[in-house]
Amino acid sequence: MQSSRPSSSCENVESGFVKEPTLRPATLDDAALASDLMTAAYPELPEDPVLTRYRWEHPRDRWSHGRFIAELDGRPVALVGWSHGPWDQSPEHNCYVEVQLDRAMLAADLLSWLWTWVGRDAQADGARILEAFAVEDEREVLESLRLLGYEHDRTGKVWELDLSAHGLRSTSPRPTRSSRRPLRTSSSVSTLPTGPPTASGWPCSTANRWPPRTFVIRPSAAMSGPPIRAVIPSTEVAAWLARSSSRPSPRPPSLGCRGC
Repeated sequence: MQSSRPSSSCENVESGFVKEPTLRPATLDDAALASDLMTAAYPELPEDPVLTRYRWEHPRDRWSHGRFIAELDGRPVALVGWSHGPWDQSPEHNCYVEVQLDRAMLAADLLSWLWTWVGRDAQADGARILEAFAVEDEREVLESLRLLGYEHDRTGKVWELDLSAHGLRSTSPRPTRSSRRPLRTSSSVSTLPTGPPTASGWPCSTANRWPPRTFVIRPSAAMSGPPIRAVIPSTEVAAWLARSSSRPSPRPPSLGCRGC
């Protein structure tokens, strides 16, 4: 997947698209429709409507989201949106933007129009740096972002566990300590506190809150480039526990990312 940042504002970008789509705010009842649109945009990674609704019902603490359904002639064709953490914990005002356009409606002018629209809407909410992600074989999406002034920032790899082929192995009894093999990792992650520790622990702005942490991903010898720093906003412990205890069962398979 690729992450891009615009080198210039999208306010000066105009699209030649003749028939503009209409956009309406997406509600919680649109979660199933949004899941269908995301699946239609990239069928190789289908979305689960139940999990989509769950994520919408349980947003990150203090995060802001804008989600919209784009329609042409009354037909839903895309899910577009933006999301960001609290601005007081994001000095650069980074904001993630997305356009999930039905592959059957894929067209350069429509893609450009949707990316421009969501970028302007995010900027109206205070965003200064826009970040977008695309799979490396989504050439039309990558080209559209490039033409709009986005610059390549980093490339990562993800894997999806095939439960049909490896489900039995993943649920088999864990090996004994003597038979385990050490894992080789490509990067190390460390946390940096936001201030000097006190007698009661790391500083917190409010009771029952975790302080923001800075995660430093240090590339291995096989990787190039400086360490990557990512600020993780603070999260209320009570909210985190409530979300953890109410997750749907069974848990969905996780995607791993290496070398981000």
